[in-house]
Amino acid sequence: MLILHQHPDNKDRAGPETVKGHMKIYERTGVDASSTWIVDWKNVGTAICTSSIETQMNLEKCVTVQLEGGEITIDCESFRR
Repeated sequence: MLILHQHPDNKDRAGPETVKGHMKIYERTGVDASSTWIVDWKNVGTAICTSSIETQMNLEKCVTVQLEGGEITIDCESFRR
């Protein structure tokens, strides 16, 4: 989302035009088990953000940004410093 907010085509650094989201609640605790947001910036692009405590993943990867030509992965060690 930050990449689109700071994108050169977003000259006035406007916020997103639309935000749509969905949350699934984990019944035992009442916290969000998974969340998805679709965020659109007019004439710039769309970001799809997801988080989940229900999905297994590589524990060495904390953040993955997927782009048309590949992906950027930020490992957990980056956050522990």
